Amino acid sequence: MDKVNFARLKYYDKNRHATWLELFFDLVFVAGIGSSAHILAHTHSGHIEWGSIVAFIVSFTPLWWIWSTHTCFSNKFDTDTRGMRLVTLSIMLLFTLMAAVFSDHILGHYKYKWFVIFYAFIRFIQAAKYFYVSSLAGEFQAFAKRMVVVITVGALLAVPTMFLEENLKAYFLVGIIVCEMIGVYFVTKNSKIMRAHQSHLVERIGLLSIILLGESIIALVGGLRGAQWENMSILTTVTGFTLIGFIWWIYFDSFPYLERARKFGHGFALVYSHFAFCVGLAMLANLILLTITSKISVVDFQIQAIVGMTLFYIGKQFSYFVYFPTYRLNNVVNSVVCIGVTALSVMFMQPKYALIGMTLAMAIYTFSNLYWTLKKDAKEFLLPAEH
Repeated sequence: MDKVNFARLKYYDKNRHATWLELFFDLVFVAGIGSSAHILAHTHSGHIEWGSIVAFIVSFTPLWWIWSTHTCFSNKFDTDTRGMRLVTLSIMLLFTLMAAVFSDHILGHYKYKWFVIFYAFIRFIQAAKYFYVSSLAGEFQAFAKRMVVVITVGALLAVPTMFLEENLKAYFLVGIIVCEMIGVYFVTKNSKIMRAHQSHLVERIGLLSIILLGESIIALVGGLRGAQWENMSILTTVTGFTLIGFIWWIYFDSFPYLERARKFGHGFALVYSHFAFCVGLAMLANLILLTITSKISVVDFQIQAIVGMTLFYIGKQFSYFVYFPTYRLNNVVNSVVCIGVTALSVMFMQPKYALIGMTLAMAIYTFSNLYWTLKKDAKEFLLPAEH
């Protein structure tokens, strides 16, 4: 890149923070998650609707991958110019149209066709952004060209999935995205490219997470509004809020460490692991809503509680596991104990009482993390503090 283009990159701004448009983009993404999460509510008493879970995953995965790719590009190459803003707003429009076709029948031909068409258009736009970077003279040209190929091939392969049988569409689309994720990882690792802007990427992940927690509160309030005001409903609401409060505490208590993680590199461990985190948090928010309104069967509660909590812990812990080896044993023990308490609670209690057990598990983790894990010295894995 020439010196003028280098100077315009937000990457080199002193004390860089997320822009207002980036925050708007995160809000639109979370709104899309909310649109897809309602699919999990389509269950029948006594058994889980596996088709609803598959539909949720197949709709969530492309949304998350769009957000992830957009965020990683912005982290390194955003200029926040008017042209770049218009491109981002165009992606947000297509993103909104994708969310508009969500339903528990998304794998049907008509809705899935439009879902994939909108997805492919977004991917072509994202490939075009890297093509623009590759057209500039500079050391990142080879990297950008490879990214164009990976993203374009992924988009082209996604389109024919609309002609597959309903049961195959989900697996092929998710499989294509997984292959694309692997491709992006190796292209980035094997190209001459700067590290991720560490504080900015951590901030974007944190903003996304706090907005997701806010959506959980909205779900909680909506559930209480639609339920009868009785002692058990109020107790369940208080328990649900307490659970969300503990989630906030354990997530953000050690979060600043990520801004100084020495092994951060391109941030793949943080970004990719948040797929599991977002899915788990969406499932837990939906679980609280259905529990308050008494619209979930015992079996549905058991499966969503254990799967949601496990994904939450995996998504939350993985980046610390990679970046801070000194915490690995603590994180594994904390997670196993808390998932175990959750499993015991949901297996032997009714949903509204089991929610109390899940909250207890979160409390155990919070205090263990505060008084055991964070007491360990991790200075050798931290970059020097900036003054």
